[in-house]
This record gives sequence, structure tokens and C-alpha cells, in this order.
Amino acid sequence: AEAVTTRFQGLATQMANIATESLEAIQADARAVNSITAQLAQVNGQLLKKNSAERQPPELLDRRDQLLRELSEYAEINTAFDTVGRVKISLTESNSRGVLLDGDNASQLRIVQKPNNPAALDYTLAGPQKSEVIGGIGSGSLSGYASFYERTLNAVNTELDRLAFIFSDAVNDIQ
Repeated sequence: AEAVTTRFQGLATQMANIATESLEAIQADARAVNSITAQLAQVNGQLLKKNSAERQPPELLDRRDQLLRELSEYAEINTAFDTVGRVKISLTESNSRGVLLDGDNASQLRIVQKPNNPAALDYTLAGPQKSEVIGGIGSGSLSGYASFYERTLNAVNTELDRLAFIFSDAVNDIQ
């Protein structure tokens, strides 16, 4: 019984380590999203120098498009372009909610554990004028890490707890 108890404790430690590593990966991806968004804000600022998208330097538009491709690897994005070629980015299906970038106003994506439930995550866009809670990330690597963290790890931990309880109960019944 002692060997099994030790094994359960070892598994619990491994699961805690996996949870920590997953949360670190989520934080790293959020930092990458914020860095790319800041670069896009700078590109948007440079696009104001011309009065139409047709007059923009092709290399500047290419840079914007490359940054958008990079950003879309991390999260599902919704984009809209104005007449000078500036991009507005939302992390929701709406262009008015979940706005990550509007002109040169970039919000910071923050993903943290919920205070009352560390197995769940809070997603916040902290912008220059306001902060907004969003429901999650639609796709991309952030979505995958978050799904693993919130769903898979939680389910495995619940099952390990259940098995440990059943084992403990059986050992108590024998004694």
C-alpha cells in the first residue's frame, strides 16, 4: 500500500509540473501575441503617412501582412482594414468586442489562472482606454495550450484523485 501511495504522490507531482509548464507556454505565447501586436501598432502608425492604401510602400504592407500571418499562428483573429491600409484586429467574431489593435492603440493580452479556480483561465485585453474580459481564444497554439490546461489536465487530475480515493477506501476496508 505504501508503494502505491508513493506512486500516486509521484504522479501528482508530475501533473503539477506539467500544469506549470503548460501555464508557462501559455504565458510565452501571450507575450509573443503582445510583441507582434506592438509591431503592428507601429506599422499602423507608419501607414498614416499616406492618404490611401494604394500609395503605401509595398514593403510596409508586406510587413503588416507577415505580422498578421505570425499573429494568426497564436490565435484566431478577425481583421478589418481602413482606407489607408491600417488593420484593426479583434480576438472575437465582432470588430467591436475583443479588440486587440485599433490604429496604433494596442491592448495587452493577459491570461491568468482564475483566482477561485486555478484549473481555469481568465483572458483579459488590457487597453489604453479600458480592459475587457474575453471568453477565450478561438484557435491557434494559444487555444491548444489553454484547452490542454483547462480540459485535459483537469480531467486527468480528477481521475487520479478518484483512483486514489478508491484505493484508499479499499485499503481501509481490508484493515
